[in-house]
Amino acid sequence: MTCEITTYDGLLLFWEGLALLAETLVKQYGRGGEYIVYDILLDEIKQAGLEQLSVGDFIRQRRERFSRPRLVADMHSAGLEVELISSSATEIVTHVTHCEWARFFRERHPEVGYLMACSGDNAAYRAINPNLRLCRTMTLMEGGRMCDFRIYSVP
Repeated sequence: MTCEITTYDGLLLFWEGLALLAETLVKQYGRGGEYIVYDILLDEIKQAGLEQLSVGDFIRQRRERFSRPRLVADMHSAGLEVELISSSATEIVTHVTHCEWARFFRERHPEVGYLMACSGDNAAYRAINPNLRLCRTMTLMEGGRMCDFRIYSVP
């Protein structure tokens, strides 16, 4: 038996309790609570066993992902509107103009949204390849008009 649900409802089922815990830790311990949550997120990234990719393979896969609609959406792609801005052998730039993660956290848990959903992005890219870096000047989660992802390689 299967049941299709929206990304928002999936986030509610999976992240609601974790967000409440994060809010409690931040309220109780301030900056120390943020560090506790971030350390847990970093451990989750390490335990996820992300596939190691060369910079070229990572950029190629990402370019393909955002060049056409995904056949099977998942929690990270459903409800996401992404525009591919540019791509080279060592850099890819995308703009996210709609994100259900941002909508969910901004509506329900604005105090911890960026911490829980966005702050681990750079660490996740480095887990895929230690030469990958992320530069982002704004996010929807923080009230920006978009998330401007620039993922690039360093020697």
